[in-house]
Amino acid sequence: MDILAVSPENEYQGEVDLVGALLEGGLDRYHLRKPDWNRRKTADFIQSLSKGHQRRISIHQGYELANEYEVSLHRKSNRTFLPNARSASLHHWGKNWEEAEGLDYLFFSPLFPSISKKGYSPCRSTEDLAKALAIKIPAKRYALGGITAENAVRAIALGFDGVVLHGSLWESENPLKLIQTIREQFLCTGHH
Repeated sequence: MDILAVSPENEYQGEVDLVGALLEGGLDRYHLRKPDWNRRKTADFIQSLSKGHQRRISIHQGYELANEYEVSLHRKSNRTFLPNARSASLHHWGKNWEEAEGLDYLFFSPLFPSISKKGYSPCRSTEDLAKALAIKIPAKRYALGGITAENAVRAIALGFDGVVLHGSLWESENPLKLIQTIREQFLCTGHH
C-alpha cells in the first residue's frame, strides 16, 4: 500500500528537510501544492532536494518545471488538459472513468471529514463508494481527506490502493512518526 502526502499550502518551517526525511522514512510520493508560489519559488524547493527525491515529487503548479527536473505532473481536475500528467484529483466519481485514461493514479476526496478544510465532508455513502471502487480501472486509487493513523487501514479495507495525507500530517507533532505508524499498520494487517 502506498502512502502519499500533499504539502501544506503555506510556508512550513523546515519543509524541505522534512520532505527528505519523510521520503526516507516510508513516504512513497510527495505532492507539492503551493497555489501562491511562483515558478522561481517552486524551482528553489525542487532544487533543494536530492535527485532521487526529486523523482518522487509531483507538482500542482509551474508545470513547465517538468522540462528541467525529474518531477511528475498532477492534473487538478479531469477538465484540465495536461499532457504527461501522471495523476489527477477527483471529487465527483462514479460510472464514468475516462478521467483515469493514461494516468497512474487518482486522488479521491474527501473520504472522511477533512481535517484541513473544516466542513468539507464526504457526499457519498459507503455503499456508493464500494460500487465505484468495484469498477476496474487501470489507474490506482488513493483516498484523500480526513486520513489519520486511526482510519488509514479502513480506507485500504474499502478498496483503495493507498492513502494521501494532508491535514493530519501537518497538524502532527511528529510527521515522520505518523508515516511510520501507518506503514506499520499496513504491514500488521497484511497490506503491503
